[in-house]
Amino acid sequence: MGVVGLARRLLVGGVLVALLGLVGPAGAQNGPGNPCGPDATAADCLCEQETPPAVHLPAVQAGAADVRAALCADNEDLRGVLERLTTFLRETQGWAERYGGFRRLTEAGERGERVSPNQAVLDVIDAGRGVPTVTVGRDGELVIDGRVFLQPANVGACDARAMEVADRADCFDVLDEYAELYNHAQATYASDSALAFARYARDLDAQWQAYLDDARSQTLLELTLNSYLYRRDEDARFAPPPERQWILLHPNLVMEYVEGAEDGDQFQEALMLEVVGVNYWRQERWYLPSGGSLIALYSDRREVEDWGYGAALHFANAYTVGVSRRDDETGFFLTVDLLKLVENRRTILESFGR
Repeated sequence: MGVVGLARRLLVGGVLVALLGLVGPAGAQNGPGNPCGPDATAADCLCEQETPPAVHLPAVQAGAADVRAALCADNEDLRGVLERLTTFLRETQGWAERYGGFRRLTEAGERGERVSPNQAVLDVIDAGRGVPTVTVGRDGELVIDGRVFLQPANVGACDARAMEVADRADCFDVLDEYAELYNHAQATYASDSALAFARYARDLDAQWQAYLDDARSQTLLELTLNSYLYRRDEDARFAPPPERQWILLHPNLVMEYVEGAEDGDQFQEALMLEVVGVNYWRQERWYLPSGGSLIALYSDRREVEDWGYGAALHFANAYTVGVSRRDDETGFFLTVDLLKLVENRRTILESFGR
């Protein structure tokens, strides 16, 4: 099979596949990887982070996961997340008594009233001091809000219960597990600005994903030009994708019809070069052009000039139709964005500083 025959089969096959809607987003294997990797956003790390494992406190683990789901799955606002957090604290208080209970330590270091860690956290929230963190002190006490100290009421009973659940475990293991699970829930409500940024970052990721899926393909030359113009004007790390793509010396194969050509040569493939143009990739109405280009065409036909010139319109970023002139003969052509099938998504993101 000759080069022309191969080109014809490739073009016609590409047109048919695209029109049937069977071509999915190309280069998916080159897309973003690990949600909390070097390219991850705050939204990725907040909502893709798994709930810590639980050996001693499965009910606390389930409650902490439910608090995170309030934001990431149910799209609750901060008030809704806080309600879910306080419900979690009220409903899981029973774990403390199963491990012997806790007593509050006074400023003098004396053991005071019995209180559950969950209730101590709720007291801080009710006092208007925010949602505190919980840490484990070096002497085996829970430290809430940096100033409330709770000590196991019966360390021996706590150790014994821990060993019933897991061999060689002790009370420290239980306290560490509680602090980790509670702080997982607390981080969901950590700060208004952090959550606002996380949601902004998540929306930003969605916009860049749409850019990779929907925008026209770009050659290395076009990618260099567009990324230079973009990075000159934007803080690329936290900016949405560009609204338009400049087209420069973009090659493609088209199927062209020239009525004045000799019979048998009227409808055949041609090489097209989009000399200069622009495309607005967010255009959502399929019947309106998303962009256009000034073009040059080449094909070997009898009785008409090999070179033609004209204009092209792009629709839905993927389909192109246009008109050409060869001397006094007018031609019409159509094609699909074949280079989209082989573009490298990772290269695009890196070029734009993502």
